[in-house]
Amino acid sequence: KMTELVSNLTSIPLVDKQVKNEKSIPAMTFIEDIPDWCKKYGAEQLVEELNVYYNKYKYMEAQTQKHSEGIKVKIPDIEKAVESVQFLQDTYSHQKVEEKLESVNIDFMVAHNLWAKAEVPVQDKVCLWLGADVLCEYTHEEALVLLNKNLLNARTTLKTNEETIDFLRDQITVCEVNISRAYNEYLESTKK
Repeated sequence: KMTELVSNLTSIPLVDKQVKNEKSIPAMTFIEDIPDWCKKYGAEQLVEELNVYYNKYKYMEAQTQKHSEGIKVKIPDIEKAVESVQFLQDTYSHQKVEEKLESVNIDFMVAHNLWAKAEVPVQDKVCLWLGADVLCEYTHEEALVLLNKNLLNARTTLKTNEETIDFLRDQITVCEVNISRAYNEYLESTKK
């Protein structure tokens, strides 16, 4: 978990554990009195521990961005699945009224840039590929509920990830400023 990456890192109290984002990532403290902190903890140790936090925040940012990219790829697929089930439901309802159930000719993607034609019998059920070699049969209504729930969850997760990335970028900026100021203080102290 991301929160475990930031906990128990250093002996210097650099994060404010009272200020956290939705994923419980603590906020970096802006060090106002750098000379005092450098004297209290040692400038070299302070820079080193700030770098540890900086690297952890950068790692969390990269992981969250990677997760968001995966979700961005899945959202159009879920939207296409909702559209397909809606089409089959509408076709089934229309044909049921006419008391004439026929097959529907469709093109479907087998793999990237590989399409196949199929004759699909119109029924009151659809099969959804859930992944991990699991295929389940649902009524049209159940399938739409599940797909819309998955779509909502994906969009919510994407929004949360964007907020987390913004939070992490703020913490990275605070780290960079603290590192720069502490390093400058270290250089000044070595000149004396």
